[in-house]
Amino acid sequence: MGSFAIDHVHIYCENVEETVTFYKSVFGAEEIRRVQAGDATLVHLRMGQGRIVISRGSETNPTGLGHFALSTDNLDEAIARLKELGYTMTDIRQAGAFTNVFMRDPAGVSVEIMSPSTE
Repeated sequence: MGSFAIDHVHIYCENVEETVTFYKSVFGAEEIRRVQAGDATLVHLRMGQGRIVISRGSETNPTGLGHFALSTDNLDEAIARLKELGYTMTDIRQAGAFTNVFMRDPAGVSVEIMSPSTE
């Protein structure tokens, strides 16, 4: 099914700047970019080899852990295998330079599977 790597963890919050400041000052995160997606601002922070994405929560994305993302070198193969295993996913979505789907793990956690990495 190809290889997978953790790409990022997405946190939804009430106050983006306060949350960004928290991760920068407490854990030494480094802001690497801000992306405007419609009305939302997504702040990408580097922490070691991983990233945290922070944006404002909403009715459809309540505050807290939104999802974590796995990047894969073969999204089509991953989707085919997950369907074969009986998992349900969202429709494939093209978002800028990457393509993704979302699914839920057995605990109900939202998992984004994407290709290529948004690194």
